[in-house]
Amino acid sequence: MNYHFDFSFLEGNIGQLLSGLRVTLELAIASNAIGLTFGFLLCLLAMSRLVLLRWPAQLFIEFFRCTPALLQIVWFFYCHPDALRRVH
Repeated sequence: MNYHFDFSFLEGNIGQLLSGLRVTLELAIASNAIGLTFGFLLCLLAMSRLVLLRWPAQLFIEFFRCTPALLQIVWFFYCHPDALRRVH
C-alpha cells in the first residue's frame, strides 16, 4: 500500500493551531499544579492524628477511588452544572 499524507490544510491554520497548543499547555500546567497542591493537602489531612480532619479526608479519597472514572465524568458533566443552577 502506498499512503500519501496530505497536510495542505495546515497551511493557513498554523496560527490557530499554535494558539490552541498554548491554551492546552496552560491548562495542563495549571491543572497539574492545582491537583498536586490539593492532593498533597488532602494527603496531609488523611494522615492527621485528629479524627475530625482524618475521617472526611479519607471518606473523600475512598469515594473517588471506589467509583469508576466514567461515572465521575458523567456526573460532573450532567449533574454538577444543574446543581449549581439550583443554588443561584
